[in-house]
Amino acid sequence: MKQVIDLTGENFNRMDFCEARIMELLLPSDLPTSLEFTIYGAMILLEPYWEHDKSFLPDHIQKVDQCVSGIGVIKLSGLLGVYVKLYPYETKRTFKGETVFAKNQDGTDLVFKRKWGRKGGNRYLWECVMDWPYGFCSLEVFCSGTVEFEFDTKSLNRGEYNFEPAQLI
Repeated sequence: MKQVIDLTGENFNRMDFCEARIMELLLPSDLPTSLEFTIYGAMILLEPYWEHDKSFLPDHIQKVDQCVSGIGVIKLSGLLGVYVKLYPYETKRTFKGETVFAKNQDGTDLVFKRKWGRKGGNRYLWECVMDWPYGFCSLEVFCSGTVEFEFDTKSLNRGEYNFEPAQLI
């Protein structure tokens, strides 16, 4: 069953995206009035943050944080500004299996940055891994409209991610 959660304004604290992955983010050269992108592995924070309708959850899990172990869609309207920074990862890992950031010739981290529009309205921040290009992404969005998260309730898990990161690379 499809479920839509309103994340506008203070409701943004209902979710945790730090362990999520932005799967598809297409940003045109001109600032659009609305934006949609897909994200995998968002966490719904139920206690003590959730003071809203829980009818989409079975009774026995209404107090346990839920991971959306599937792809959801973030929908934003009334865009005023978008600021994105991407720190791409190297394709090779260290001998300990750690992922490292790509470097410039002088040894500094390689960073792609882009800004559209201006600050204003409500500020929303996603700091997580981006699937393509593969790297750490800081996506800061300012908008005066609504922010929604749409997902399928079949992909809910009890605060656990059911994927190995290597499967998504």
